[in-house]
Amino acid sequence: PSAIDQFAYSAANFYDVLLSYTCTGTKQKDMINDAYQDFLHACMQLSNTQIPPHI
Repeated sequence: PSAIDQFAYSAANFYDVLLSYTCTGTKQKDMINDAYQDFLHACMQLSNTQIPPHI
């Protein structure tokens, strides 16, 4: 997928993980850390990508 698509997916996934954690009240440190690392990687890829003018 493109960097923009990967960023959008990672942002949505990270939000979902944080929301699930908040709603369940359980400690899921590894899952949160994995989602954070994916999101951070997507942010780094996006920062190196030229955004199309129509966006």
